[in-house]
Order: sequence, then C-alpha cells, then structure tokens
Amino acid sequence: MKRVTGLFVILSGLFLFSTQADAQMALRAGGGMIFEGSQLGAHASLVIPFGSKPGGLMLAAEYYKKSGVETIPVSIRGLYKVNAGSGSIYLGMGSGFIYEQNVGSNLNTANVLKSGTELLFSAVSGVNLKFSGPLGAFGEVTLDRALRSGATNHWAAKAGISLTFQD
Repeated sequence: MKRVTGLFVILSGLFLFSTQADAQMALRAGGGMIFEGSQLGAHASLVIPFGSKPGGLMLAAEYYKKSGVETIPVSIRGLYKVNAGSGSIYLGMGSGFIYEQNVGSNLNTANVLKSGTELLFSAVSGVNLKFSGPLGAFGEVTLDRALRSGATNHWAAKAGISLTFQD
C-alpha cells in the first residue's frame, strides 16, 4: 500500500508539473536546520504556481546531517499563496519520502531512529521577498514526519535565495 501511495504522489506531481510549464516558476536554494538535534543542512525547491490563482505546487529536497544522523526529506506540497506588497506569504502541505539513518553509535536522543526510507507527511509556512529582477529571498518553517508509529516530528527552519523565471 505504501508503494501505491508513493507512486500516486509522484505521478500526480509529474502531471501537475507538465500542465503548468507556461506559468511563472521559482527556483529556491538555501540552508537550514532541524531543531531537534541541531542538524544543519541544505534545501532546494521548485515552486510552480497555478497561473493567476493563489495556489501552487512545491517540489522540495533537503539534506541534514549531524553527529552521524542523516535526514533526507523529499516532498511535494500543495501551496496557498497570498501576495503582500513586494513579497508573498505561503502555506502548504503534502507528502513524499523521508530517509533517516543513524550512521554513528552515539545518539543523544531517547527516540532511536529507524534507518530506511518511509512515506512522509509534510507542512510548510513561509515568506518570499522579491527584490529587483528575478532575485529574491525566502524564509520558511517546515514540519516533516514519517508515516509510522513513534516517528519523530522534524521541525526545521530554512532561508535562502529565490530566482523567479517568467515566460
């Protein structure tokens, strides 16, 4: 059942991506941190708006590592965006996959990580500030949680640059 759900998420994302190729898109890159365990990492995402509507789609991939613990969430989220002056505020949620691995022997947390890839619930809230031309900046907070009993909530904050592409 997990494979069927994962396949549905991927195919839905590819379908939505292919139907919105003519819309204004944003490519984002930056850094961030998962609060629990202070795991530092990198973030990359592609935001695809639904034309002039306030909705959109975000494809995101992240990599975090600290003290032998690696966390790699890859997600697709539906977005709702509100324009505010020279920027926008957005909220969204979706699904994807999360890979967690304990590559060291000393964990400081009471909840032992399960190594492997699992389905994921993901939520995001953020702000995107537009500068002159295609350049901008973003900041966001995310919640990623594997869909299994006893999974840890991964709250993370991220910031970086945003490049907007127009046709």
